[in-house]
Amino acid sequence: MKCNSTFASLLFLLLSALPAPLLSQKVLSLENPGRFKRIFFQPGDVIRFGTEDSQGKFSGVIEAVSDSVVVIVKVVKIENEGDATNNVFRDYVPIREITVVYNTRGNWWSAFRNMYAGAALVGGGALIGIGVVNSILENQPPDPGSLILAGSISASGLLMRSIGRNKYRIGKAWQLRAMDPMVVSP
Repeated sequence: MKCNSTFASLLFLLLSALPAPLLSQKVLSLENPGRFKRIFFQPGDVIRFGTEDSQGKFSGVIEAVSDSVVVIVKVVKIENEGDATNNVFRDYVPIREITVVYNTRGNWWSAFRNMYAGAALVGGGALIGIGVVNSILENQPPDPGSLILAGSISASGLLMRSIGRNKYRIGKAWQLRAMDPMVVSP
């Protein structure tokens, strides 16, 4: 079977033009140049952040990233008398106004830290409660050693919850910028 050269060149042009929209899409880069650490947020990723003009945290799915603006989408499902409608809200946030980015990605350390902190807080609180109830039932003062142990377990849970990095303050150490995914700059 003979292949037409016009057909082959047209097919080649079509296939070479397919990656063009993928390369033109920008990503949001959170980077620490001193530690050579970089975290990328692509369209479709969930992001939580705070801005300089408000005290609240904003979250949503990144729809698009341009040179100076991030488009965040939030879909709210409203049920009214059995009829559900989806309302789509888009926020256009200038990158220069974002002051804090919160880590929403889970890794093994954050999973372990959250499980340990929760178990230690619940376990320490339960031991304190059991010790107090037991001392009331026996008409004796609570054992100071068991209360110190239970308090230490609860304190280790609070300490473990505070260890780690959950938020990145934009400023001297951490910088936020839009960049092309194929461009790697120092």
